[in-house]
Amino acid sequence: MISKDADENLATKPRAYLTYVLFDDLFNMVDDNSGVKQVQGNPDELQTLTVEKFVIKKTGFVYIYTSNESRGNVYFDNLVISHNSGPLLEETHYYPFGLTMAGIISNALKGAGY
Repeated sequence: MISKDADENLATKPRAYLTYVLFDDLFNMVDDNSGVKQVQGNPDELQTLTVEKFVIKKTGFVYIYTSNESRGNVYFDNLVISHNSGPLLEETHYYPFGLTMAGIISNALKGAGY
């Protein structure tokens, strides 16, 4: 995984990372919305590790995890992920034996006009 920030992968900092990987519907990695963030703190120092907001333009799956490749202990506490969803574009329903029903697309729905 390649970092988008030039300050990442510093040899003087722990090799501990917050990694986020976006996959599309067919589990192909989407490079534009994937990356790593290296811990920049010093030993015995608290740090807030954040990733800038970004828009996911394709349907798929996001995989977020922490890793430590250094010899020392690095603790990741209170991991918070904020997900702001947009409008529902499509929904798939299934009949009892697995056949798909006609898709429901919100683009066809009009406002109530109150």
